[in-house]
Formats: sequence, structure tokens, C-alpha cells
Amino acid sequence: MQTEATECGLVSVCMVASFHGLDIDIRKLRNKFPVSLKGATLSHLVKMADRIIARVFL
Repeated sequence: MQTEATECGLVSVCMVASFHGLDIDIRKLRNKFPVSLKGATLSHLVKMADRIIARVFL
């Protein structure tokens, strides 16, 4: 569950992962990929997704 307005990017990554059959916990993402008070950039979200994919499939 999104607790901060700046977490919308993290939640989006979770939703996309879930759509593709991956169960990603938002709490784990918060700890592993902290976002600034300005939120996450698209570049940050892409890097986050790349790391999740690498961990699951490699």
C-alpha cells in the first residue's frame, strides 16, 4: 500500500510486476530503492525494474 505521495513510482513497478506474475512487496522495494522527497525519476524506475528482472530471471 502506498503511504507517501512520492511512492507512486514504486507502486507502479509493483503493479506491473504483479501483472507479469511476480509478487513484489512494496516494503522490500522501499528498503532497497529509497526515493527522494521529489519521488523517483523514470530513469530510476527503469533501473529498479532491470534489477528486479535480473534477480528473478538470471
